[in-house]
Amino acid sequence: MHDHLTDIAMRGILDRTSRNEGASWGQYYEYDFAVDLGSW
Repeated sequence: MHDHLTDIAMRGILDRTSRNEGASWGQYYEYDFAVDLGSW
């Protein structure tokens, strides 16, 4: 799943934000739509 999200983000459909919550939670990515879904 992660590889698919990364591919979609590289195509400009998703925005990817890196988060780091410290040692206990670690680093992860959050994804948001970069395009207006109403335009589809």
